[in-house]
Amino acid sequence: MNKRLIAALCVVCSVALAVGGCASKENPNVIVSVDTLTAVPVPSNGTVSPYIAETLGPDSSLPPFDISPSPFATPTPLPTPRQSGTPGNPTQTPGSAPNVTPSPGNHTFVPGQSADQAVFDNCAFVGNSIFEGLHLYGVITHGKFFTKVGLNLSTVYTATTTNGNKPVIDELNTGAYSGVILMFGQNELGWPNQNAFIQRYEKLVKEIKARQSGAQIFLTGIPPVTKKVSDTKPEVNGKKWNEIINLYNSQLAELALKLDYCHFIYVPDELYGPDNTLPESASGDGIHLNMTYSRIWANSICTTVMSVLWG
Repeated sequence: MNKRLIAALCVVCSVALAVGGCASKENPNVIVSVDTLTAVPVPSNGTVSPYIAETLGPDSSLPPFDISPSPFATPTPLPTPRQSGTPGNPTQTPGSAPNVTPSPGNHTFVPGQSADQAVFDNCAFVGNSIFEGLHLYGVITHGKFFTKVGLNLSTVYTATTTNGNKPVIDELNTGAYSGVILMFGQNELGWPNQNAFIQRYEKLVKEIKARQSGAQIFLTGIPPVTKKVSDTKPEVNGKKWNEIINLYNSQLAELALKLDYCHFIYVPDELYGPDNTLPESASGDGIHLNMTYSRIWANSICTTVMSVLWG
């Protein structure tokens, strides 16, 4: 059963972790979505295709929910964790959620305590298939999920969730949340203008804050890929995939410092090998995390959110 759960998660992530897009070798001006390169059909009977089963990486027993957030390990220096910065000035939009500051309840965060996913009970997850897969296959079991395979910072305004009938951004008008947790970046790795990533991300953050005035917003860091993947995939503007990931994470950390209601969720040290790339043992294809590392990552997200909402 454990292997099937692991394999199923890889199916969703293969269809969707969607590490961006890349410039075509034949025409560097044409961006090819990695979704189309790695997508594998999911059988309707719920079984796992032989291809996916064969590409699974090594996986040990699942670790307990006791991984504390750790500093971001990367060759590119990042700002220190967010302190009070310059607040943004979003305005309440017509039809947006009530201007309510949700209560954290009777919880108190104690540094070093085990991750408790109850912190997600009044949180919304918005993003691409990574979050969709983590929820669908039981890695994250609490919270509301507004996600879609291949979602990016442009389509979030037009695409519906997997089972929804309104743009993903508008799903946030349906209630008041204490936290909104975002996962974007993989589907934007192939954008030729790499400054457009953080510009559109900031725009999205401010529009979310307008809809959820009482919420804290969390920007989830992008995990690296393995050295083999980063070295062999087509470069974008002369940058390898891990270099773009480092750039985007630096931009996200700076954005969290800029806006006093934003918090950057650092990628845990366990997702970095000695060369600051994803360990080979963490993934069968060098991109999509296996179950063990997905849980490590989920624990780090959880404890970071706990420190803010329950601190």
